[in-house]
Amino acid sequence: MVKQIHMMLRAGLVFLAAMIVGIATMASAQAAPTPGKSDVWQVQRTGVKGASAASASALEPAGALARYNCYPPFRYNNAAAWNCTVHSGAIVFWIECSIGGTYTSGEYGPGTYYVQATCPQGRRLSEGHRSVR
Repeated sequence: MVKQIHMMLRAGLVFLAAMIVGIATMASAQAAPTPGKSDVWQVQRTGVKGASAASASALEPAGALARYNCYPPFRYNNAAAWNCTVHSGAIVFWIECSIGGTYTSGEYGPGTYYVQATCPQGRRLSEGHRSVR
């Protein structure tokens, strides 16, 4: 009986040690991500305007620019944030960082967005947005 309890305790300790190593590995992977494009952009869609981006672009004549308005950006040492409404077409955002160069977002079609870009390293040098269709 004592031998069985000892084996069960040993198995439990091995399992517990494996869990601790697994949790520590996940925590270190989350704490120090490799800087990259996915670390730069945070987007919150705050409203939807009419059609989706695909159907809106089908309504626009070839070569037409997006119709949108953005408030002046909030500027921080290493980040910028915008509140924008895209009425038709699509826009992209960009941020230039002192280390790593310029990062460009994906396309944002009709809708209202809060977009924040953070330089993974270094400081923000400039930022902006532009129409892509």
